[in-house]
Amino acid sequence: MDKNCLNCTNVRKVVMIGCGFVGAACCFSIMQSGLFSEMVLIDADKAKAEGEALDISHGVPFAKPIKIYAGDVIGKVDEDQLRRIQIRETILSHIQRERQLFYKGIKVLSLFFIDEVANYRQYDEFGQPVNGKYATMFEEEYDDIVGTLQLSIGEDD
Repeated sequence: MDKNCLNCTNVRKVVMIGCGFVGAACCFSIMQSGLFSEMVLIDADKAKAEGEALDISHGVPFAKPIKIYAGDVIGKVDEDQLRRIQIRETILSHIQRERQLFYKGIKVLSLFFIDEVANYRQYDEFGQPVNGKYATMFEEEYDDIVGTLQLSIGEDD
């Protein structure tokens, strides 16, 4: 599937980065909610992600159908790269849902939970706000996605 696929029908995908106790508990709750059709678990320890995906899959017969699997990270990936992937996937999902629901008058909301404010917003020596690393990542990924969409649609702005 194309990473910029926005015309895929009714795919509701969630990606969990980090499969520790909190991540696994969140995945189980997400599976039970029935809100998504696909869940990808990513962890620095691929075997842990695979094990959690199998464990959580055991609850699928008692919930709505959902495809649950461990995702792949190719090469050495650090925490910031994982966050960038998470931000990009959220932006793509948001735009896809927005395109589906806009004409029905339904607004789409996507949330990011961050570990500390300084990673999103900082202040310089004059008290002026400057982007933290997550805000910078978001703006770069958003600009890249929108730029790619505009080229594929043929728009100039």
